[in-house]
Amino acid sequence: MIYLIIGVAGFVGALLRFYVDSLFPVNLTSGQFPISTFIVNMLGSFLLGALTAFVAKSKYFKPYIVTGIGTGLIGSFTTFSTFSLEVMNLIRNGYFKETFLYILLSIIGGVFFAVIGLQIVKKRGNQHVDS
Repeated sequence: MIYLIIGVAGFVGALLRFYVDSLFPVNLTSGQFPISTFIVNMLGSFLLGALTAFVAKSKYFKPYIVTGIGTGLIGSFTTFSTFSLEVMNLIRNGYFKETFLYILLSIIGGVFFAVIGLQIVKKRGNQHVDS
């Protein structure tokens, strides 16, 4: 059952990723900032942080749902491999400032958005999550 849930969630995450890519097409040979990958990775970091805090607060959150959302949906929506390839393409084309900015913003932004997602859910601690 867990494989089915991860597969379906992964399918949805991949389609969402493809949709974001189609909204923000990027030409790395012109030094364009890889905005679609940046957006999905920041959003994914936020969602995974929020999911982590939500699961920690909930007594009734089923482990297979957590795995389906975290590994399937968010895992297929975000991508480190595309980030790495885009960094290499920017370097290969001589866009060193853009490369540095992309790496710096991705790392700092990813941690920042994960913390924000975690904190938003934690601050809602006075409200019932389990209902």
